[in-house]
Amino acid sequence: MVKNASHIKPVKVVSADKAYDAEENYRFVYRELHTQAAISQRDYGGKRIPRNNRRYRNKGRREFDEKEYHQRSKLETINFVMKRLFEAVIYAKK
Repeated sequence: MVKNASHIKPVKVVSADKAYDAEENYRFVYRELHTQAAISQRDYGGKRIPRNNRRYRNKGRREFDEKEYHQRSKLETINFVMKRLFEAVIYAKK
């Protein structure tokens, strides 16, 4: 969806929750979209992630902007209101 949106209008920041915390997602944002990633990172506890699989995640952690990340709560509110208005069923994609 972000890739399609970027063809219409340049994307400034990709904001996502911890479910999207993956090296592939960071790589896509930085290498293909050439933009900033505001993706909250999971706490893996003591589990180690292989060194060759965290280059872009580390970059995302260094550049993470808490203020920018919390802008997504506005979008979550809009989604919630839309679901309430349309009884959680929206068939239109555009």
